[in-house]
Amino acid sequence: MSNDDQLEIEVNGVTLPARKGQMLIEATDAAGIYIPRFCYHPKLSVAANCRMCLVEDEKTGRLMASCVTPAASDMVLQTASPRIIKHRRNIARLMIAEHPESCILCSKGNHCRLRWVAAQLGVGETSLYHMPNYKPYEEANPFIIRDLSKCILCGKCIRADHELVAVGAIDYNMRGFKSRPATAHELGLEQSSCTFCGTCVSMCPTGALSAKNTRYVSGPEQESISICGFCSVGCSLAMGVADNRIVEVNPAQLPQSVNGATLCVRGHFAHDFLNSPRRLIGPMGRKDGNRENDELVPISWDSAFELIAHRLMAIKSAYGPQSVGFLGSSKCTNEENYLFQKIARVLMGTNNIDNGGYLSGQSLLKVFDEKTSGGYRKNRLADLEKAEVILILGADPGHSVPVVGYYLKRAARQGIPLIVVDPRRTELAEKAKYWLQIRPGTDGALALAFLNVIITEELFDEDFVTKWTRGFGDLTAHVQSFTPEKTSQITWVPAGLIRESANVRAMDCSFASMILYFL
Repeated sequence: MSNDDQLEIEVNGVTLPARKGQMLIEATDAAGIYIPRFCYHPKLSVAANCRMCLVEDEKTGRLMASCVTPAASDMVLQTASPRIIKHRRNIARLMIAEHPESCILCSKGNHCRLRWVAAQLGVGETSLYHMPNYKPYEEANPFIIRDLSKCILCGKCIRADHELVAVGAIDYNMRGFKSRPATAHELGLEQSSCTFCGTCVSMCPTGALSAKNTRYVSGPEQESISICGFCSVGCSLAMGVADNRIVEVNPAQLPQSVNGATLCVRGHFAHDFLNSPRRLIGPMGRKDGNRENDELVPISWDSAFELIAHRLMAIKSAYGPQSVGFLGSSKCTNEENYLFQKIARVLMGTNNIDNGGYLSGQSLLKVFDEKTSGGYRKNRLADLEKAEVILILGADPGHSVPVVGYYLKRAARQGIPLIVVDPRRTELAEKAKYWLQIRPGTDGALALAFLNVIITEELFDEDFVTKWTRGFGDLTAHVQSFTPEKTSQITWVPAGLIRESANVRAMDCSFASMILYFL
């Protein structure tokens, strides 16, 4: 950030740094000054629906919504002046006047932002006429309960659906007092395009949207940060606990986390197995040490570690370190797998270590590693939204790794050309600029046809090829016979579509492309 973009503002008598164009609520959040809000979220576009985040300009007396007011040099602001408090109290009173009196039984409990803000403002029962807001109570689907009588129309669920998950299952319906988030034709969520990722539930500030939980009502007693173990993406979770049971799972929303404010249906709703009475929560060992006949009984962790270490060292002593192998898991975090390989290489002195998550594609990864000197590993998922063209071969991340699918759908929405090579009409195929409905098993031939077009039509950077590659002449000779016309007979993809897809790099970007190949 250049010095011209830096400025200072005064908030509640404290001088704060800000940057040109930064919204006031962002600057105050960065400084640890909290301004109440309902509709604002840093990962969503600004709607300015609730007006709860008002601030007062001492110089002009203006009241401004801090979520849509950019910082300006020499601003002097108050975030809790008597005028501000009066307006916030009135906003809270109006919301409560339309809100059902069901706080005791609400699944949101003390996590309800309306209840919390009203308590901070000293608003309990409102003296306004209670406006009954009857809307249907829906729990037909297996994951989400919708009680829109508690909806305050902040719009966070709609914006999260459109902007983060890029599905568009819900939007505003009706007008005025009857306005509400709804699916097309007022169908249930289970009849819409909703993927039940639960992002809308996590975003909802009240009990209008909640996870279906038949065993517990109200919010959790405490939360712990964890990592989702359903795939190798490594999403951060905030797991709510009550009565020693997992009762709620939400995205942790940690800065720079891979999933941000989103999760998939598995990460959000499939952790009920943690509460199973059959779940193994501690080590088990043979009662009398006889591995063939004795029953398994619980033992202490110290005993388990001692037994494992003793047996491993005995095997190493008798047969050497190369007689021991370590198989890691893609379900573990990178940190856990790092420590695991450290045990193998340092303590045991063996390099016999592998990971079952990519056994089928290990040879391919080795080639990628050699050709790029490990460079293919250095890209973040967030970089997908900065690419200029994305080619997806033989993958359906919308089902296998949905959070990756969110990045790809957001990239497509931003206008980044998406080329999907898949025999199936997947969700990403619907959003792609080019969908190549390929004959199964002919991905390699199609890739060679792409190279044929790129080389024949000179769509490559000659200086880069000369400086950084070897064997380009051999590659040119190898792909010479893979013309789009000939390859079309092999792959069933029209020759014109092959040529057009290969040319998209020249038409729409400057060679900053990404290739996704899921193993």
